[in-house]
Amino acid sequence: MKTLLLTLIFVTGSLFADTNTEWVDKQIAAIKPPRSGVNHTSINRIKNPFVFVYKESGKTGTATKKAAKKPGTATTEQVAKTAPLKLLAVMNNSALINGTWYQANDKVQGYTLAKIEEDSVLLTTSRTKKMLFITEDNPNIKIQIK
Repeated sequence: MKTLLLTLIFVTGSLFADTNTEWVDKQIAAIKPPRSGVNHTSINRIKNPFVFVYKESGKTGTATKKAAKKPGTATTEQVAKTAPLKLLAVMNNSALINGTWYQANDKVQGYTLAKIEEDSVLLTTSRTKKMLFITEDNPNIKIQIK
């Protein structure tokens, strides 16, 4: 009975089906030609969209230009190296110190990160040891030490 019903549905469906697939062929022919895009010379003529304002001079420039460094001013790398060390977070055997994540045995401003605890880290050199504890600088972050 099921076989007869399925055969009847198939035959009836094929009688009413549109066997004219000419419209499909037209659609395929319409998308076959290669699409044209922007050539490389046009792309190379486009100006850089990123503009930076330099604090020292107040001038603007693109990302490819570098700000002129005044004599006696420190670079951002030098400032980061001399900034006081602050332990901001500890997670999964990693420590966030001054905005950078470190793991055990990494170098931090001349110190070696020797030990990572739940709320502190131990930094050592050949002569000194320094212990950093998590600080509560941000009022939006609640730190609970058990």
